[in-house]
Amino acid sequence: LESTKEGAEFRREQFKFILDHFKTLPRDVTVIAGGDFNLRDTEVAAVGGLPKDVIDAWIASGSRKECEFTWDTLRNDTLCMPGKWKPRCRFDRVYIRRAFPAAIQLVHFGLIGIERLRPNVCFPSDHWGVITSYRFE
Repeated sequence: LESTKEGAEFRREQFKFILDHFKTLPRDVTVIAGGDFNLRDTEVAAVGGLPKDVIDAWIASGSRKECEFTWDTLRNDTLCMPGKWKPRCRFDRVYIRRAFPAAIQLVHFGLIGIERLRPNVCFPSDHWGVITSYRFE
């Protein structure tokens, strides 16, 4: 979705479009949408929050602090930020609307790309990647 702070209104519209699209899909289908949403929690709240049948994978998996920030200029120096203050945000997200009856269960939410690559000794991106795993029921 739109990335900069100035794009908040457009980003909210994009996110609302995604949530509305979830509603158009059959209830016996599990829907997973994930990626670099660039969302702030205030923007999710501004569109009325998540529908009761949609879960945020990070929250549903226990909100582990070590996986909270997917754009973390304190730990990831790919994007150099001048000054002492280093922004940290949870821009990359996974949202799940489970089928009815439930067909899969979220098992794990984690981060990937948190180790430097060799020979360049850099990270693969200025964002950590997210990885989720599921159990089929």
